[in-house]
Amino acid sequence: MRLLRYILFCMTVALLVTACGPVTYTQTRTAYKPYAEGESRQEKEGVIAELKHTTNFPESFYATVQACNQYGQLVFDSNRNPVLERVSFARRGQFWQLVALTNQTNHVMRLNTVAIRVFDPGGNQLEPLSKDDLSARLLGERPCGSSQQAMSQFRANKVFDRNMEIVPGTTTEFWVAFQPPSVGMPGVWKYAIYDVPVKVDDAGRTTKATRFEMRVGATKFVDTYTRESPFAQPKLVGTKEITQ
Repeated sequence: MRLLRYILFCMTVALLVTACGPVTYTQTRTAYKPYAEGESRQEKEGVIAELKHTTNFPESFYATVQACNQYGQLVFDSNRNPVLERVSFARRGQFWQLVALTNQTNHVMRLNTVAIRVFDPGGNQLEPLSKDDLSARLLGERPCGSSQQAMSQFRANKVFDRNMEIVPGTTTEFWVAFQPPSVGMPGVWKYAIYDVPVKVDDAGRTTKATRFEMRVGATKFVDTYTRESPFAQPKLVGTKEITQ
């Protein structure tokens, strides 16, 4: 009996050490940066195009609304108070970029003829998602009554639209979203902004247009973390670039 109790004690200690001891794990991430210095800001014939390399979305991309369950029903706690959830305008698998256009010409620059495309490292040509596309994606993934409430807040976000106009001497920033086959694909991504009007006639028709091409390099890394206990903050102990 003593031997059995001793064996059980040892097994319990071993389980506690395993559960509460240091844990090491890895996470894969993709980092994006300009392919070449100065390439992300270009000026041609009175127009400046710039890619704003930011990894953080503004607060306007998030809305706190009532949560829903897997059946699309609104969720309440035991006191019948609404359970709240933070919802993001940007969805998983989308590729977002903040773009700035500065108009230094002597005419209003209308974007109704401008086309923006992204070419991923696999050679796929991607068209930007409209606000209707983005709304449909959110509502499709979250078929809940409170999703409409979130969408009403997201309408203030400035997403690329052909109806945009940029008056002389001003800069307009807007977000462009794409749905690539793989958002984390390593290699060179190329942005192309076509048919930017730099000269117009008296009737406002474009007589000369230009284009911008900018490249972004994507590199995959594996980060190794260690955690001393289930309640401790993870600590980064190593990073390795994935070369294949």
